[in-house]
Amino acid sequence: MSTSTDASASLDQMQPMQCGTVYQVDIEDQATADQLKAMGVCVGRMIEVVKRGDPLILRVLGSRIGVSARLAKRVRVSLCEAGACQTPPPTTNASPQPSDRAT
Repeated sequence: MSTSTDASASLDQMQPMQCGTVYQVDIEDQATADQLKAMGVCVGRMIEVVKRGDPLILRVLGSRIGVSARLAKRVRVSLCEAGACQTPPPTTNASPQPSDRAT
């Protein structure tokens, strides 16, 4: 019996709150592929499904984007183990206050 966690799926097959890392974007139209890339959907990127439907709502780099079901079928991801991709909310980096500012 195999215990491998090397599961994969297309974006349209994923469930809400499921995440994975993109390993293939199979879109022949270069303009569409470039548009997805500009939205953050590219090989190596971690993506989480927020809501299923058409469009599919994804969380990419902390932003939510909509991707048509037609395109979602063409993007393959390696699924993460349950809870493995849960990232904490972004924190604000407190900048050190300059005590001696040169004028």
